Order: sequence, then C-alpha cells, then structure tokens
Amino acid sequence: MSMAIAAPLDEPYLDGVHNVIKLCLTRPDYKFSLNSLPMPGATTTVQELLFLTGGIGNKLLKGKHFGPNKPSITSLSRTDPAHAATVVRSRHSPNLFLTQEMLDSEVVVTRSLWVSMHSWAEDTAPDPINENRITTAILRPLFLVWLKIWTDASMDPATESLEWNTRSLNPSEGGGDVDVLVTRILKDTGSAVEVAAIEAKTPLSCGHNDILNFGKTGDLKDDALSRQQVYEGKKHSLDQVAHVWCTDGIPGHFFPVAYRDDTNRFVVFPDVSDVKNEWPETRDKFENHMKASSIAAAWAFMVVVTADEGLKQRWAKVCQKQVDQAMQWSTTAGEQLASPNRLIATLTGCWAAVSALIYQAVFSLLVTLIPLERFESLKLPNGDRIMVESTTNLRRFPFNLTLPLPDAFHKSNTAQTFVLSWPKVVVKVYDDVEHYAHEIAFYERWSSALGSAIPTLHAKGRRTDDSKPFLIISNEGERITELTEEDRAIVQRSVLDVIHKEGWHHHDLAARNVLRKPSGGLCLVDFGMASKCERQGCDGVWE
Repeated sequence: MSMAIAAPLDEPYLDGVHNVIKLCLTRPDYKFSLNSLPMPGATTTVQELLFLTGGIGNKLLKGKHFGPNKPSITSLSRTDPAHAATVVRSRHSPNLFLTQEMLDSEVVVTRSLWVSMHSWAEDTAPDPINENRITTAILRPLFLVWLKIWTDASMDPATESLEWNTRSLNPSEGGGDVDVLVTRILKDTGSAVEVAAIEAKTPLSCGHNDILNFGKTGDLKDDALSRQQVYEGKKHSLDQVAHVWCTDGIPGHFFPVAYRDDTNRFVVFPDVSDVKNEWPETRDKFENHMKASSIAAAWAFMVVVTADEGLKQRWAKVCQKQVDQAMQWSTTAGEQLASPNRLIATLTGCWAAVSALIYQAVFSLLVTLIPLERFESLKLPNGDRIMVESTTNLRRFPFNLTLPLPDAFHKSNTAQTFVLSWPKVVVKVYDDVEHYAHEIAFYERWSSALGSAIPTLHAKGRRTDDSKPFLIISNEGERITELTEEDRAIVQRSVLDVIHKEGWHHHDLAARNVLRKPSGGLCLVDFGMASKCERQGCDGVWE
C-alpha cells in the first residue's frame, strides 16, 4: 500500500530546522491517526515517517501537564571533584538533520517496524507527566523506531541479524543512571554492544534557563551532567566515541555530547533544535514535535551507519549526503576529542586536581569552624536553595553557602538524599512530610542520649521553591550490606535497648539502615518511621 505524499521541497536547505518548518507548511492541517500507519509490506517515504513519528509524539503529550513533584538532578552523583575528565565546549554543532535526499527516499515497512510504531501509537501518556514518564512514553520509543527504520529499511536480508534495543537503567535496581541506553544486539552471536546513552532533563528538574545554558557556563552542574553520562558510558563500554545526549522534555532542546575513552575528554555541542518556547507551550506545537523527531532520526542514522559498515555501504547507494553528514559528525567529534599537546594536557590536569583539593580543604575548614546552622541559607549544586532554621540566638551569616558536589545521590519514595564527603554530611530533602516529622522528633529527643550511635543533626529547614523540609546530618560511613549477629547485638545495646525503655521503636530495622564507620563502629540511621509505640509484640524485629 502506497501512502499519499506531499510534493517534495524544491530546494536544498543548509539548516535542518528551517527544512522541517517548511515541510510542516506543506501539510498545515496534519493530524495523526492509527489509520495513517502504513501496513507491513507497504512502501512509504522517510518524509511520511517523519510526519507519523512527530504526530504520535504530539498526540501523546498534547494537553498534558507536569506533575507537582520536583525531581532532583541525579547527575550530581558519581562525579569526580578533581575534574579528571576534560570538558571541551564547542561553539558550533555539526549538521544533524535529515537531508532532502533522505526525506524523498522510499522505504518498505517491515512487520517489526509496524509493530513498534503501532504499539507506541496506541500508548497513552498519563496526566500529569514527569521526567520519567516522558522518557518512557516518548524518548525510548522515538529513538527505537528510528533505529529500526534505518536498519530495516536498508532492504538487505543480512540486516536481519542486527537488532536494536532501548532501555533505562535505574540506580535503585542496582544499575546505573541512564534514561535511554541504546544497545546493538547481534542475533547470530547473542552478543550485545551498548553504543549510546541519552540523558533527559525537564525544566522541573533543573530549570529552563539551566537547560538553555547547558554547555555554555562551565560550572560544576554543567560538568556534572556531562560527566554522569561519561561515567555511565565507560561503565557500559560504549564505542570509542560515545554518542551521548542531553535533552529536555520532548519536544525541546537537544545537546549532543560525545566522549572518547582513550583521551578521557568529552565535548558538549550547542543546542541543535532551535525551540524558542518553554513548556508547556512547546508541547502543543506540532512543528516542535517534527523538529524533535527529525533530530532523533538524524542522530539514530548516524549511530547506525557508524556502528555497522554494511549498513553504511547500503545507505550510501541510497542517500550519500546523509551518510556524509553522519561521517562529518563523527569526524568533528573525534577532532574535538583528540588529545592536545601532552605538556599542556598534563599541566591542565594537574592544575584542575590541585584547584579541587584546595577548594575542598578550604571548604572543609570553613564548615568545621562555622556550624552550618549559622548560615541563613544553603545552596545545593543543582540550584536548590534551602533556608536554615536557627536553633540558637547566635549571629548568623546573611549569605548563601554553596555545598560541593555530592559523592552519591539516592532517591526513595520519601526523600532525596545527597551524600557528601567534603564536608562529611548528608542532606535529606523530604517528599513525605510525615517521615520528616518522625525523623526530626527522634533526633530532638535522642541525640544527647545516644551520642555517636546515631548521626549528628547539623541543621534543618525548608527548600525555598516548594517548602519541602530538609535535614542535614553527619555522614558517618558506608551502608552495610549484610549484618552479623554480633553487629545486631551492638546496635541492640547502643540504641534499641535505650529507646525501648521509653517505648520508642525504629520500625524499619534492616542492614541498609546501619552504617559502618571508618573506625569500625556502627551507626543506626533512617528514623522516618520511628515513634513511640504501644503495639504488643513490637520489640524491634530485624528484616
């Protein structure tokens, strides 16, 4: 079955954004429906597939709103404060759009491609949505569909041995922290190669201005976001030049980021989407969905032809200009990531490491001499400002203190936890007010009696933008994965026997809530469920 296709554009365009805008004008009243999908075996064009994928995204998100919760930037975890990886900021992004030659190309819809598009089109995005739901409903299926198009549409039987997959990695499940991990699977050997990673950020998670300025400022938050992707790229053995992306909520901004393992450098390219509005205005504008789909398509094509020589040769016969663009992108990234003069690189690396150590030493000395509660407010590296409540009449310093990047980040159903080593503190921002009330009540009652058997409470207060409460407590050590009978006996004597005498119970006794101090001692944490309890049989049973 052939599709009715609008007349091709009659001139080449150097700018892919203008290309898409003019393409939208050829069909100003376009509306997607399931009947628009070509059946397996039908011939269609790339231009029509672009309308279909843009239309599906528009259908799924139109009228949806952001959820009320503000997620924190998890990219602040697993970063290197000494800036071991070198950040390169490019002034210009290489071309990344579908050429007119490619838009006019005909492809045959395979059964596998039809199933992927049909399943995606039948999905329903919930309302309200958040970053995770955008990833699940839009990003993963969008990139998977275009990867399948470029593989299946080569019409080469040999490509039946090649498949693609897109999935997310969740740190709570023991994995890394990647919104979309693109995997190339070889059926004949069963081997899998993870070739690209995509990181999505919504305006709720880091602010619209922070998204626009990504890759421009060179501040710690910028570097942390890029370095998170580099970390996961290395961890999952991405190709030599890893195609790593940062994008905000679809449709929105796209920042190509590439990494090279042998030089330990990554390049951040400028935004390639030219989306001018903020959410939710961008959500309902069809041309923005077309831009997003076009950029995703061009990027997926680049990944496919740089990952497989056979597909590169097949597409070169159909659309040499698109292949040339993909090779140009990879070459430009490679040139940006090439190692500079060895002496300069060594001196730069040494200076970065020394500067970081000096910063850490000065900051640690500052917070050692001045208690955190003496500051009126603190600022987390993700931009969150938290107002500190004073518990004394001592004079306070009327300025922000920006905390360093955390060594780890944990998110649960009740709180977002930033773990820092300089200074050794833990910042907990509570999504569950009841858990905060239990925890602060426990610290205020038992801090003096239990001493070092529980963390020290340094400060409390509320986050300025949403009034969520927070606590800053001491970072006492590493979580224990398995408790011995001796460990339980120590916690029993030092904490549980003491609080049980007054009818208090922890209510969440598990190995994950016990820390091993550097000295070897133990520390019980997480009192969000602790309270006085008269329930018969509640005597502190361990999980």
